[in-house]
Amino acid sequence: GALAARAKRDRVPVLRLPAGYPPRATVGYLFFTPLAYFRHLGLVRVSDAEIHEAVARVGAGLAPARLVRVRNLARLLSGRIPMLYAPEGLLPVAVRWKNQMEENAKVWCSALAIPEANHNDIESWGRGPAWAKSQVVILRDPRGESPALRWRLDVSTRMLRSASRGRLITVRAEGRGALARMWSLVALGDAVSVALADRLRVDSMPIPMIDRLKSQLGRGVRAIAPSVRKDAKEEERFWKLLSEHSLRRAWEGESDRWYRDLERTGRTPKRRG
Repeated sequence: GALAARAKRDRVPVLRLPAGYPPRATVGYLFFTPLAYFRHLGLVRVSDAEIHEAVARVGAGLAPARLVRVRNLARLLSGRIPMLYAPEGLLPVAVRWKNQMEENAKVWCSALAIPEANHNDIESWGRGPAWAKSQVVILRDPRGESPALRWRLDVSTRMLRSASRGRLITVRAEGRGALARMWSLVALGDAVSVALADRLRVDSMPIPMIDRLKSQLGRGVRAIAPSVRKDAKEEERFWKLLSEHSLRRAWEGESDRWYRDLERTGRTPKRRG
């Protein structure tokens, strides 16, 4: 597309993904492809063994014998409002669960981090009609928890169990490496969202509300496209001039300050130009 053409023109590397998949189904490509590239550049340190374990953990989590767990979790979430909690390090995973529940199963879901939730959200625990239909899910990684964090999560779990009247599930990461443990939870969340969609008799693939929004936004974009292109060109020209001007003024500013310092000492050389 246009972005790839511009990247080629500017000699910016492009990582291409297989076509034909919805974005939410390409999370593996979107994660491991840049990871390999960043590792090649020396920006991250991750071994082949860690990557292989993570990929194997995803496959093992989707094996037929493990699908019983997936269906049980979907059954517990069916007809409920999923309320996800996770330590800060697993918040991206909790948000992934939330997004998959909403896009695949079309159910509203929340995702919050602990300890942040202990500073505000905690005051709403057990209050309001939403909690009467809640199903709390806590994502945990026992291997990655410090003693202080483990104690905080234990206390929060007891309070959440009381607030939700016992409707609480603790889901623990599996695996040796941190990468594998994270992906064990990602894969489980994806599978549960599809199983929940099946249980609710919802087609997980279509996203009609998103398509409707895109369609309406597209009409507006087409209407203002000429002015947007003009504004983009003007903006590019402005920033180019500003950059050149700023560099020139920065040099002149440093030069003037150097001369002022010399003038105070009485050693001012003759200015050039």
